[in-house]
Amino acid sequence: MSLENEVKNEAKEVILLSHQGIGDIFSCVGMVNYLAEKYKGCFYIVREDAYDMTLLLYRDNQKISVIPIRADVYAGKEDNYIINDLREKKYVKDNKYEVLRNGMAFNMTNWGKGKHFVDAFYLQFEMDPIIRINYFNYNKKTPFK
Repeated sequence: MSLENEVKNEAKEVILLSHQGIGDIFSCVGMVNYLAEKYKGCFYIVREDAYDMTLLLYRDNQKISVIPIRADVYAGKEDNYIINDLREKKYVKDNKYEVLRNGMAFNMTNWGKGKHFVDAFYLQFEMDPIIRINYFNYNKKTPFK
């Protein structure tokens, strides 16, 4: 699936299920920001103990919602199951969502010579790995509480 060459899709929002390691969450900051720019909004599922830290990364971007649910709850589940479960939990409103699974079913051994492991998250969607750097931004507008 290639996302990089798609036009901005205002009709849909995206739900991102990513690998749940802390390093993986930081590696996906650029991707989440990129997806929020390309879609109407981005719902990012993270494990409960990483919720506060992840929320801090995106607190100034109104198009990103961080949802504290372990991704393994959805392992092997169909997209409709995930969307319906999130709707029942009042995180999402309707069925106009694209579900992206990142780092879960991708052969991480074939990302290419000269590439870093973290690039595989981006290469999975045929994104240029430089998005990880170019879209990594952390706004400090909102003070800590």
